[in-house]
Amino acid sequence: MRRPALIRSMCMTLAGLGLITLGACASSGRDDGGRHSSIQGDISPELDTQTARPIDFDNAMYYTWDTNGRMFWGDVQRALLIDRPSRLSPTPSPF
Repeated sequence: MRRPALIRSMCMTLAGLGLITLGACASSGRDDGGRHSSIQGDISPELDTQTARPIDFDNAMYYTWDTNGRMFWGDVQRALLIDRPSRLSPTPSPF
């Protein structure tokens, strides 16, 4: 008579531990603040491209604009022939 009671109590204990263990991992009923969906939607939020952060992309863009602007004004000076003094002058120039 003692054996079935022992087996029943062991089964109930194991079932209880199993429910507690599985219940602790359940996420239903808990509000995680939408963290999972926000992480799942954008795994690497600090990157715009594969290797660049938004500030790196902006720096490269501004550097390109600055270089293009300088090259444009250099082209304008050469087109208007104001990039250097005339060599046709009768007196030598110090430049």
